Amino acid sequence: MSKVLITYERGNNTTDVNLASFRLLFSHMSIQWREKKTTLVSHSDLLWCDVCLAIRPNSVYSQRIAEVAKKTGIFYIVSFDDDLLNLPSSHPEEWKKKYSLFCLKYAKAVISPNPLILNDYYKYSPDAKAILTNAIVEDCEIKAPHIIGNKLRIVYPAGRDHLELFNKYIKPILYDILAKYHKEVDITIIGVEPKLDESEYKNSIHLIKGMSYEEYSSYMKNHDFDIGLAPLGRSSFAARKYFAKYIEYAKYGIMGLYSDTMPYTLAVKDGINGVLVADSALAWRYSLIRIIHNKNLIDRIVFNSQQNLRDKHSIDSMVTSLRNSCAEIEYYSKSGEDRIIYRRPLLAAIIYNCRDFYERVKYHYRYEGVKSILNRIDRKSTRLNSSHTDISRMPSSA
Repeated sequence: MSKVLITYERGNNTTDVNLASFRLLFSHMSIQWREKKTTLVSHSDLLWCDVCLAIRPNSVYSQRIAEVAKKTGIFYIVSFDDDLLNLPSSHPEEWKKKYSLFCLKYAKAVISPNPLILNDYYKYSPDAKAILTNAIVEDCEIKAPHIIGNKLRIVYPAGRDHLELFNKYIKPILYDILAKYHKEVDITIIGVEPKLDESEYKNSIHLIKGMSYEEYSSYMKNHDFDIGLAPLGRSSFAARKYFAKYIEYAKYGIMGLYSDTMPYTLAVKDGINGVLVADSALAWRYSLIRIIHNKNLIDRIVFNSQQNLRDKHSIDSMVTSLRNSCAEIEYYSKSGEDRIIYRRPLLAAIIYNCRDFYERVKYHYRYEGVKSILNRIDRKSTRLNSSHTDISRMPSSA
């Protein structure tokens, strides 16, 4: 039985999804594990572990951990569900790719759900094992199909950074669809914060603020949506994402409309377990109207997509796949424990954190303005105050 230290850079919905998947996977294997944010990893954590699994490593902290792992015989694994080496130049984390490259150089295995990433990253880790993974869905997570009501309920959940996609593919057709079918459709937009004009159809559009992964999961379980939208631009970076929206929609009994591009074409067969849509707002309009006039397609496509989850995304199939591709994750035992010396990179961390703060402020100012930055600071302050209040209320024995 190996001891696995899972490290991650920051807490967010993407991290939560990754951690939840590894927890479920490891709970069905002979593995002990602990999870640590890279800034909190200690000497004792590295002394304890046989294997270090780094989720999306791209910081000076991950670089230092990788160095220690290399020197002390820890089996070092990196996991990338996005192409962090080829982020757009405008992305606030593009400058961090040097840290990801460093970690890849020391990796003994590379995990990704996207075959393009594994193929691309091979040149940086030619001796590392390539491990293709899939999201795990337990049968109890799959929501029973619901009866379609008088109105088709359409949902578009995404982060604020997907506003450009919304404006390109959905916003141009939104009012046109509602003008013709406002008695037949209802649209919920989650997370994205679009600027919409006042309209007589505003009661058919529901804007829901972004929420944590747990809150989002609960919300989707408790609301019966019929159609889910998943537009994605055509680019090398987008093609190297994961088809997480397909997993979500199938799991919650929603028929998905997906851009006809990678990564969705890895999972979706058009008209069978989803609908693939060409790269234009007009194509999205046509596909929506076709479904509005053929509601009977929804039940069949939902059934097929949920059966696909049961066949290809079960815990048993994922455990078997991981054991076959990287037995070390379960059975590796390191040597050289007494040589482990790990200290956090204090001076380098100060420089790193200053630049990280600067790049983020610059990005949000460029795309969202000063007001957005002030709102973010206010939200962060509120969360910190709330967290402090909750802790102060805990009994001393907690």
